[in-house]
Amino acid sequence: MHDLPARGFWEVPPDEDNHQREDRADQVGDPPAPRRDDVVEQEQLRIDGLLSFVEDVVAVLRSLFSPA
Repeated sequence: MHDLPARGFWEVPPDEDNHQREDRADQVGDPPAPRRDDVVEQEQLRIDGLLSFVEDVVAVLRSLFSPA
C-alpha cells in the first residue's frame, strides 16, 4: 500500500533550539539597486560613443567614395 512504515508517522524529529542563529544578521546582503539617474547617464554615454563612431565611419566612407 504505502512505502513508509507505520511508525514513520509517529516519529517526529525534535526541534533544535538554536537561538544564536535567529539573532544573527544575514551573511551577505543584496547590493543596492542602481539609481535611475546612473542608468540613464550610462545609456547616454553609450549612445554618444556610438554616434561618434558612426560619424567617423561616415567620414571615412565619404573620403573613399567621393568623386575626385
